[in-house]
Amino acid sequence: MQLEGTAQRPMWDMLSALFAVRGLNYAGTNYFKVSRPGTVAVDAETGADTWSDANDSGHYVLTNASPDETFSALFDGYTHATGFLANTGFAGSDSPQE
Repeated sequence: MQLEGTAQRPMWDMLSALFAVRGLNYAGTNYFKVSRPGTVAVDAETGADTWSDANDSGHYVLTNASPDETFSALFDGYTHATGFLANTGFAGSDSPQE
Protein backbone atom coordinates (compact mmCIF):
# COMPACT_ATOMS: atom_id res chain seq x y z
CA MET A 1 0.00 0.00 0.00
CA GLN A 2 1.27 3.43 -0.87
CA LEU A 3 -1.10 6.24 -0.05
CA GLU A 4 -2.05 8.44 -2.98
CA GLY A 5 -0.19 11.73 -3.17
CA THR A 6 2.66 10.61 -0.92
CA ALA A 7 6.24 9.61 -1.53
CA GLN A 8 6.26 7.00 1.24
CA ARG A 9 7.54 3.51 0.69
CA PRO A 10 4.88 0.84 0.05
CA MET A 11 3.50 -0.87 3.16
CA TRP A 12 3.33 -4.50 1.98
CA ASP A 13 4.77 -5.93 5.20
CA MET A 14 2.11 -4.24 7.35
CA LEU A 15 -0.67 -5.26 4.97
CA SER A 16 0.55 -8.87 5.05
CA ALA A 17 0.43 -8.86 8.85
CA LEU A 18 -3.05 -7.32 8.80
CA PHE A 19 -4.30 -10.01 6.42
CA ALA A 20 -2.71 -12.76 8.55
CA VAL A 21 -4.47 -11.47 11.67
CA ARG A 22 -7.82 -10.23 10.33
CA GLY A 23 -8.32 -12.01 7.02
CA LEU A 24 -10.33 -10.50 4.16
CA ASN A 25 -12.76 -8.79 6.52
CA TYR A 26 -13.05 -8.18 10.23
CA ALA A 27 -15.73 -6.63 12.44
CA GLY A 28 -17.80 -5.50 9.46
CA THR A 29 -14.92 -3.94 7.50
CA ASN A 30 -13.92 -5.49 4.16
CA TYR A 31 -10.17 -4.89 3.97
CA PHE A 32 -9.18 -7.01 0.97
CA LYS A 33 -10.52 -8.65 -2.19
CA VAL A 34 -9.04 -11.88 -3.50
CA SER A 35 -8.51 -12.43 -7.23
CA ARG A 36 -9.41 -15.47 -9.23
CA PRO A 37 -6.59 -18.04 -9.29
CA GLY A 38 -3.88 -17.22 -11.81
CA THR A 39 -0.19 -16.79 -12.55
CA VAL A 40 2.30 -13.98 -12.21
CA ALA A 41 4.94 -13.53 -14.93
CA VAL A 42 8.12 -11.49 -14.49
CA ASP A 43 9.87 -9.87 -17.45
CA ALA A 44 13.52 -10.93 -17.16
CA GLU A 45 14.81 -7.70 -18.73
CA THR A 46 12.74 -5.09 -16.92
CA GLY A 47 11.65 -6.89 -13.76
CA ALA A 48 8.07 -5.79 -14.43
CA ASP A 49 5.45 -8.27 -13.33
CA THR A 50 2.03 -9.00 -14.78
CA TRP A 51 -0.88 -11.00 -13.40
CA SER A 52 -3.03 -13.23 -15.55
CA ASP A 53 -6.01 -15.31 -14.49
CA ALA A 54 -5.97 -17.19 -17.82
CA ASN A 55 -4.17 -20.19 -16.21
CA ASP A 56 -5.03 -21.50 -12.74
CA SER A 57 -1.70 -22.06 -10.99
CA GLY A 58 -3.34 -21.86 -7.56
CA HIS A 59 -1.91 -18.41 -6.83
CA TYR A 60 -3.96 -15.38 -5.85
CA VAL A 61 -3.55 -11.62 -5.56
CA LEU A 62 -5.01 -9.53 -2.75
CA THR A 63 -6.15 -6.01 -3.54
CA ASN A 64 -7.52 -3.30 -1.28
CA ALA A 65 -11.29 -3.41 -0.77
CA SER A 66 -11.16 -0.42 1.59
CA PRO A 67 -10.01 3.11 0.80
CA ASP A 68 -6.48 4.21 1.76
CA GLU A 69 -7.90 6.19 4.68
CA THR A 70 -9.14 2.97 6.35
CA PHE A 71 -5.64 1.49 6.28
CA SER A 72 -4.06 4.79 7.28
CA ALA A 73 -6.28 4.95 10.37
CA LEU A 74 -5.18 1.42 11.36
CA PHE A 75 -1.52 2.17 10.88
CA ASP A 76 -1.60 5.61 12.54
CA GLY A 77 1.91 6.56 13.46
CA TYR A 78 3.32 4.84 10.40
CA THR A 79 1.55 6.30 7.38
CA HIS A 80 0.10 9.65 8.40
CA ALA A 81 1.94 12.89 7.68
CA THR A 82 3.11 13.01 11.31
CA GLY A 83 3.95 9.32 11.58
CA PHE A 84 7.03 7.17 11.59
CA LEU A 85 7.56 7.24 7.80
CA ALA A 86 6.43 10.83 7.30
CA ASN A 87 8.38 13.56 5.59
CA THR A 88 10.19 15.29 8.41
CA GLY A 89 11.73 18.04 6.31
CA PHE A 90 15.21 17.10 7.54
CA ALA A 91 18.14 17.15 5.12
CA GLY A 92 18.55 13.84 3.33
CA SER A 93 14.84 13.05 3.29
CA ASP A 94 13.74 11.39 0.04
CA SER A 95 10.24 12.78 0.43
CA PRO A 96 9.17 15.97 -1.32
CA GLN A 97 8.56 18.99 0.86
CA GLU A 98 4.91 19.89 1.45
